[in-house]
Amino acid sequence: MPDLSRIIVGLQNNILWKKYKNLYEYFNNNILRRFIIIGVINTLFGFLLFSISILYGATTWFALIISTSFGTIFNFITTGKYVFMKLNVSQFPSFFICYIIIYFINYLLIEILFQWIGSKIFSQFILIPPIAIFSYILMNRVVFYTPIKNN
Repeated sequence: MPDLSRIIVGLQNNILWKKYKNLYEYFNNNILRRFIIIGVINTLFGFLLFSISILYGATTWFALIISTSFGTIFNFITTGKYVFMKLNVSQFPSFFICYIIIYFINYLLIEILFQWIGSKIFSQFILIPPIAIFSYILMNRVVFYTPIKNN
């Protein structure tokens, strides 16, 4: 006679696997959802580098250079490979130019917000959503753009 506890555990594992698989497919089947997931990871990575740099006494521009430099390489790989599923080294120059644009806009907005808030880290935190939206638009329309083919 089969062990009932093994059967129950097997069924539970199967049900959990199906739920996990459905959740994975839900997030994996949409480019915007994938961008959000990777965006959160990339944002945490960049924000962590920025914050550590500021806490160690770096100026705003230098902290942004550090977080943007390392973040650009990390983001190119994760965004290209997972989000847009088009990782090609030839796309890196346009990706890099977009990040330079993002850097300068981000820098100017941090300096403006800092005048009102008094914290560069909190200013950067507030800017995460608008900079992320702007970044998505640039990546989707400039770097990883695929024209729609008419049949």
